Amino acid sequence: MPTNGVAVPPHWGVNFAVHDADATVQHAAALGGAVLMGPMDTPGFRNALTRADRRPKRYAGIKPRHEPNRRTGATDGCATWQAGNRQLMPKRAVVLGATGQIGRAVVHALSSRGWEVRGLSRGQRERPVELDAEVATVDRDQDEALAAALPANTDALVDIVAYTPAHAAQLLKLQGRVESLVVISSASVYADDQGRTIDEAIDEASFPALPVPIPETQLTARPGDATYSTQKVAMEQTLLEQDAIPVTVLRPCAVHGPGAEGAREWWVVGRARDARRYLPLAYGGGTTFHPTSTANLAELACLAAEQPGTRVLNCGDPDPPDVRTLVRLAGAAVDYHPIEVLLPGAPEAAVGESPWTAPKPFILDMTAAQQALGYKPVTTYAAAVQETSRWLLDHTRARFWQEALPQLAPAADVIFPYEAEDMLLQRLTGVGPMI
Repeated sequence: MPTNGVAVPPHWGVNFAVHDADATVQHAAALGGAVLMGPMDTPGFRNALTRADRRPKRYAGIKPRHEPNRRTGATDGCATWQAGNRQLMPKRAVVLGATGQIGRAVVHALSSRGWEVRGLSRGQRERPVELDAEVATVDRDQDEALAAALPANTDALVDIVAYTPAHAAQLLKLQGRVESLVVISSASVYADDQGRTIDEAIDEASFPALPVPIPETQLTARPGDATYSTQKVAMEQTLLEQDAIPVTVLRPCAVHGPGAEGAREWWVVGRARDARRYLPLAYGGGTTFHPTSTANLAELACLAAEQPGTRVLNCGDPDPPDVRTLVRLAGAAVDYHPIEVLLPGAPEAAVGESPWTAPKPFILDMTAAQQALGYKPVTTYAAAVQETSRWLLDHTRARFWQEALPQLAPAADVIFPYEAEDMLLQRLTGVGPMI
């Protein structure tokens, strides 16, 4: 390599194969490394870079041959460097549930950090065009099919869709093929001292009285088959009561991001599409139900994959907004600014009941993630909801929304109880319909 006339003494150079040399050098710099020579095209290589960390060591990253050169389109180049008999290859990850809203964010985050990622999916939805990974169709209920779909020497498996103890047992059978697991659970598993959970809550009296914020050490529901949350608890316990494979269990709340066919933000964006002038909010819109961006959840999943261990961690956005602020942010992203009708108490016949409405706060403690993995959020709700709301508007354009968002279709009358809303407004103010 040219040295521009500088006398360079003999030395060893170490090359690492990375998924994206440009992204890798940006990540290295963000972590405090000094970039000695930026990404460049070199004969036989895709992009080469040299960087140093805070110690006097130098490294070079080489883009693998299976991706074309960004400038020339050529696919020639070296993908690995031999160290004895071992090839230094990118770490390998498998994302189970790769085409959903969480999966696509996790795939992107891992790929941008240099992981070699393979996605697995049931094949029931179209592959997102922006998904930067190979995706194979697999029936996860078939143990042999799942095992066969894993690349050799898989460093981490991120399971987005596991929710039963049978799924947990299936994952544990992969011992020897997978180095570590990251499994998405739910913050809905938390129970108060009386055993109340949000699954059974129907009013203020039955809603759990949880600490603010909720730590991972808080009681959970009893494991069982009764509800989604009790099955999640049973899954967690199966995974955590063993030490053969390191497992990180993540507990997000009210997940939001592009690609969600059950997006809570549709409660706001749908009203924008229907040009509803008034927006009723129970409890004055003043309560908080902690949202979680898929980008923040993906960041935490990546850190867990990079630092294997057995642990349980919450995941929620920083500075969670109350309902009134949240719906304003979701609406503003699509230029929707309705007149708010602040109801002082509980919803009446579903009027004023948003997907985030709760009589008591439900806020997660993020201290453990920060201390255990050095987690820092990569976005806020205010920033992330822009993309989610615009995606919803585009995704439902020129077709029935029930077709575009099939998970929400059965609850259409609860999501949009327009007749009841109009009747309530007439009773309260004596004015006409809320449209």
